[in-house]
Amino acid sequence: MKNLILILGLLIAFSFTSMYSQEKKLAPTKKKEEVKQETKKEATQSATKKLPKNAIKGKVVSLKSLAMSGDGSVTAADAEQLVANGSPLGFMEGTGKKGVIHIVFNMDGSFAGKKLAKYAGKNIAITGKKKTINGVKFIVLETIEEIP
Repeated sequence: MKNLILILGLLIAFSFTSMYSQEKKLAPTKKKEEVKQETKKEATQSATKKLPKNAIKGKVVSLKSLAMSGDGSVTAADAEQLVANGSPLGFMEGTGKKGVIHIVFNMDGSFAGKKLAKYAGKNIAITGKKKTINGVKFIVLETIEEIP
């Protein structure tokens, strides 16, 4: 019950932040071609190197779906739409009822929903600093990569 209340509270908090963040629009810093090249480089690097020892394996989930008694599963297309609408995404370490939900932030303190949306529907491994504050689990994201 506490987890449900906590998730609902976070859902409300993130929806307010998305409303205020939509007022400002920043100019993109990279061109699409550069982003595509970086994505290709990341894909080839992740296929050739081993996972770090501290990598956390799991999948991207919709916090809204979890709060509304769903399983949280989300496809890449759905995740992109959820992020565009301001719905938060999270990271589930493990599976099923034993899965642990984390809220993921970038190193600069911004919410990592857009990065997570790219990997929705896939098994992923992330590295970063894990924190638990008042029972809420966070990860400050360092790296994210798809795993087989």
